[in-house]
Amino acid sequence: MPPRVLMLHADSELHPWTEAIEAGFKAGLESKLGPFISQHYPVGRLESSDPEAGLLLLSLLKKQPEPDLVVILGDEPLDWATGMGRSWLAQKPLVIGDSLNFSALFLSGSQKITGAKLDPDLRQVFSKALALFPNTKEVLVINDSLGKGARLKPYFTQLVANLEKIDFVFVEKGGPEVIEEEVKKLGPNSLIFVGFSTLLAQTSDPQGLLNRSNLPVIGLFAHQVGRGMLGGLVFDGEALGRILGGQAAALLKAKPFSEYQAVWTSPKKYLYSAPDLTRFGLDRSDLPEGAQLINQDAQPVEPGAPLWSIVAIGGLLMVLFYLAYYYLKKTKTERNLKQVNLWLENQVSRSTDELEQIYRRIHAELLERKGAEEALFLSEQRFKAFVDHTPVGICVTDVEGGIEYANQAFCELFGIKLESIFGKSAKEVLPAGIIGQPRSSEDHLEVPVKLPGRGNLVLLTKGARFEVPGGEPQEITFVLDITFQKRIENKLRSANEEAKQAVKAKAEFLATMSHEIRTPLNSVLGMSKLILGTELNEEQEELTQAVVQSGENLLQILNGILDYSKIEAGKMPIHLGRVDPVELIESVIEMMEVQAKAKGLELVCQIEPGKITAIYSDEIRLSQVLLNLLGNAIKFTDRGYIQVEVKASEESFLLFKVKDTGIGIDEKDQSKLFEAFTQAEQNNQGRPSGTGLGLAISARLIKLLGGRIWLESQKGQGTSLFFILPAKPFERPIKDYERPGTLGPRRVLLVGDFAPRNLVLSELLEFWGLPTQVVHSKFWNPEILKGPLDLILVDHNLTEPEPGELLALIRQTASCPVMSIAPASQARKDRLGLALPLKRANLYQGLQMALSVQQSPKKAVVQAGQYPQLAQSLPLAILVVDDNPLNRKLTQKMLARMGYLAKVAQSGIEAVALAQSGGLQLILMDIQMPTMDGLAATNLIWETVKASDRPKIVALTANASPEDLLIYRSRGFDGCLSKPLMPEELIECISLWARFFNQQDQTSEEA
Repeated sequence: MPPRVLMLHADSELHPWTEAIEAGFKAGLESKLGPFISQHYPVGRLESSDPEAGLLLLSLLKKQPEPDLVVILGDEPLDWATGMGRSWLAQKPLVIGDSLNFSALFLSGSQKITGAKLDPDLRQVFSKALALFPNTKEVLVINDSLGKGARLKPYFTQLVANLEKIDFVFVEKGGPEVIEEEVKKLGPNSLIFVGFSTLLAQTSDPQGLLNRSNLPVIGLFAHQVGRGMLGGLVFDGEALGRILGGQAAALLKAKPFSEYQAVWTSPKKYLYSAPDLTRFGLDRSDLPEGAQLINQDAQPVEPGAPLWSIVAIGGLLMVLFYLAYYYLKKTKTERNLKQVNLWLENQVSRSTDELEQIYRRIHAELLERKGAEEALFLSEQRFKAFVDHTPVGICVTDVEGGIEYANQAFCELFGIKLESIFGKSAKEVLPAGIIGQPRSSEDHLEVPVKLPGRGNLVLLTKGARFEVPGGEPQEITFVLDITFQKRIENKLRSANEEAKQAVKAKAEFLATMSHEIRTPLNSVLGMSKLILGTELNEEQEELTQAVVQSGENLLQILNGILDYSKIEAGKMPIHLGRVDPVELIESVIEMMEVQAKAKGLELVCQIEPGKITAIYSDEIRLSQVLLNLLGNAIKFTDRGYIQVEVKASEESFLLFKVKDTGIGIDEKDQSKLFEAFTQAEQNNQGRPSGTGLGLAISARLIKLLGGRIWLESQKGQGTSLFFILPAKPFERPIKDYERPGTLGPRRVLLVGDFAPRNLVLSELLEFWGLPTQVVHSKFWNPEILKGPLDLILVDHNLTEPEPGELLALIRQTASCPVMSIAPASQARKDRLGLALPLKRANLYQGLQMALSVQQSPKKAVVQAGQYPQLAQSLPLAILVVDDNPLNRKLTQKMLARMGYLAKVAQSGIEAVALAQSGGLQLILMDIQMPTMDGLAATNLIWETVKASDRPKIVALTANASPEDLLIYRSRGFDGCLSKPLMPEELIECISLWARFFNQQDQTSEEA
């Protein structure tokens, strides 16, 4: 089957430039590979100006058969290919042309990429133009400010600097009127240069516009010559296409890069319009050598034919003349004379053509050979300069060890001259082991030598055998003096050994000292606690308590020092076993609750429901790390809260996070916090207690457990400590509270002002099948209780009114269970109290118990399961718009229980885009949103969506009085629902508009 080629180009395929490239490409590819199937897409500036069109193109390409090769013509398609289309084009063979950006940098990696770069030689272009028009004083440059034009602009920087006596005027914006106005300003000694410009294309007669200037016009592209342009050094589109076609054939044949040139420069030629030359008083002799003319009837013979060809033609004519004369003399007939004359003319003409072709071919070969010789000479000189100036010694020997070449560094290293050792055996003039040792190409040998005047050296040598085609095998040896590096290496090795010994001695000393201090300290603590058990007066008890507290602080410091010394000595034991991260974190938080409560701090545990299972780790060490991190967070946080999170990552790791709202850490102190005996400086806070070992021990324990730790912090904005551990799963039975949907479907109202706990509870209750509506105390409204509820949770952390008052008020009017969330001392006094910190098992049991309480029948107005088929009987396409993720999710869940799969948007901008795309019948629109609120979004929908496709829009707002409803209707809304959203009101709204659209459908069918 013929190969399939996809062509992405900036201009229309009917554009003369694109046509020329594609014609050349077709000829170049078919000449080497045969027929092929092509597909064309004009890309233009899709990604920069029209990203939706760029995505549409990407979607369209993915639906087409996979191409065997992709051709990219132009910088705009190349920008799209390296941006939006990058992933789709990965690993596909690419041929890139008509681009200023393409270079060898694109050839890195395994993807097969080749192509030709547009390289405008503006210096040469203007050099030849000014040679034709030496009196030029001003140049008008017509060149876009965007696209290729912007990329061409830097090429003018050096040019303008070199041509100081010429004024350059740039036209980069506007249309034909701007160009014509600038042309009128030009004097007689002026030139016009056309670069990458779409400005001329905006006029119906670009050729006439340029001709009316009566000024010479030069440019860059062959297709523009003769169309108002005199000519110059221009890019040859067809020749470029042939190069790209040849490169495409090489890629499709899967040839290695070494067998063809990877990056070409687009071919250029001198091309001029014959009528325009005449118009400006020029002829062919004024043009550069090899220049071509278009728009002429006959191509004259190239001037300057070699003398030998003229002599040959003359000699041939003489021979032919004498043959004819001899023949005429014998026949003496007029008829034969005419035939001979005709034959003579034909022979002369044929011989002249053949001689001219021979001359052209020989001349081209001579030029090509001369160019190749010059390039080879330059390459040899460049390589020789590189070899002579490299610091690595290089020596080339024959198979018998005779020295054939040595560079300057090699001779200086051994104190010799090349002329004195050339042809001699390496073994005679060089130390043993440098050259001729058996080795593989991968071996590097360190050879100790002693050289006169330089002493003992260590040389690093590497040798390889190679063979030049048609020549004898040779060996090349590289030599580098590494004496200094070896001395440094030996010193570092000695210093490292001394440091290890010092660390070991320090660890042993710390361990011994901590053990020695622990014995009397235990006695002090024990006796002090016994004294507290006796009858003491107030002062004695206070002093004894101070002794006990100080002793326990000292014991904690000693434990830290002992742990650190064990880790440093490599004696810290790790016992792996089953660890439940959820239970472990909850127990650690429970232990730290007293310290947090003493400072008025809240502790929150956020764990992804149902995703964290038991792992294989060391429970004691993991608990120690969490205690250290929580203790640090409490120590440096005066108000707010501390949150512990754990998430399962895709790379089989658990990510732990301890976040506080404390004083934060300066960036300059962060890098040293995990070092031993180091603490961050806390201005105006006093020196914190402790040794500064907590984070150092935690970091080393986490490393022993196979993880790593890091932190993120800003001064005054709190600190987040992260660490990851391998999540090797440990099989165990799944508990009830780890299963989704086990308590639902029920509806829960959560009244609380502490946002972090609200979020944690909402996620957990949703996981158990309890869709939750969250209400802040300042927005409390008794009307909320009129909705269908199965359970109410009231948090103790309320700002207004008092938690106790609100709890009592709700219990008086609610007909469903009402549970309180409070510290353990308060929760124990409440039959339906949940104690802080909340543990999942305890919370699950408490909810299970509360939901078993009988509900009053009068409150079961709308049950979630009563309307599962509502969407089937009254179908409706619904969009929910709300910037609050909890409210958005709640509304979506309520609709899902009625059978509606609603779309969601989190901003007015998204809502407008979805409405414009069509297919919607009802939008539930929040009013207060950032960037674009509900009012602005509704106005824009009315302006951009035609009436027959416009959905009904219902406002979601806390302001839903009759007066507000009239205001919203005047702003384009079709209805209004108040927050918090009640299920029965939502069902009534859905039913109203579903029936409306159902009747519309029936009416249209009858019509």
